[in-house]
Amino acid sequence: MGDVRKILQIALLPALLTPLCAQNSDVSLLLNFTRIRWDFGVFQRTETRIGVQGSYARQLLEQRSGRLYLEVPASLFAPPTGEGIRFDGPGIISIARPFSIVFVTPGLRYHYNVTPRVALYAALGGGIALRQQERITLLPRPDRPNVPELVGLQKGWKGSPAMDVAGGVAFRLTRLLSLRGEFRTFRTTSVPGYGSGRNYPSLHGGMGFHF
Repeated sequence: MGDVRKILQIALLPALLTPLCAQNSDVSLLLNFTRIRWDFGVFQRTETRIGVQGSYARQLLEQRSGRLYLEVPASLFAPPTGEGIRFDGPGIISIARPFSIVFVTPGLRYHYNVTPRVALYAALGGGIALRQQERITLLPRPDRPNVPELVGLQKGWKGSPAMDVAGGVAFRLTRLLSLRGEFRTFRTTSVPGYGSGRNYPSLHGGMGFHF
């Protein structure tokens, strides 16, 4: 009985390994760079940020000319240093501390094979943008005008619909690894108190892992 089990295991081994060797999925880890201009009415701020993007993609279609993937990218842009000061009215001051922003925009990505090792690709997706912020509102005290009084504190996450469009190039180093560089721009809607919607262009570069 033990010999029969071993024979069955050996016979089934190619069938078990075939999905692993097909490389129908890939995971990428890219570093991001962007410049963002926030518009809060009377207060504007331009920031340079770095971040990271992780993405999982599942192959839907493969042809001689290229491949179609369903991808789920998540891009995090870390907050810069410093604080922004906003004047909300006579004697009313808000200190808006820098916040993180996360884009999760699943969609489709198509690779066009230029050579066996080089592919150009384009992606389009839609999802959500999450913003984290802390805002402190101060008012002058009637008895001591030079000493502000804390009257409000806003802290937490807010979400808004988002979409992204990307174009890039992938260079296959080995069967399992590739270099990847792309330009991706995000678009969000406006969120009260968190700025107006606009485009957020960014450059991405890193590695792709195929399995």
